Amino acid sequence: CCLVMILVSSVRSDLKILRLPYNQQVGPSPCARTCSSVGKWDDTGDYIWRTYSGRAYKYSDMRECNFVSLPVVSATMKGVNCPAIVVWSVQNGKFDVITVRSATVAEIKGANCYVFWIATGFIC
Repeated sequence: CCLVMILVSSVRSDLKILRLPYNQQVGPSPCARTCSSVGKWDDTGDYIWRTYSGRAYKYSDMRECNFVSLPVVSATMKGVNCPAIVVWSVQNGKFDVITVRSATVAEIKGANCYVFWIATGFIC
């Protein structure tokens, strides 16, 4: 006869958000969420790369994160000789990044630049 044992582990995450932008009220810890994704160099629709004053920028979709207030967003770009980026503006469901130096959409696409991002905020 065989004895089968199933071990169930209780995993508790520990996320504490100390401060939010624009003096927003920090929510209760159980409502804190970390959400991340990757924006592609060849995204389509509202999320394509565009130019503004000689620099390239793009929106990234965060709607599935379900934030109820503005999250804290960090982003970086990876590819072949991709320019540095900064987070330009943040809304509950999207944010945009812009290159630090002059860059074209063709340059971004030619270098296969991906935007890796992570956001922390509250969902209740």
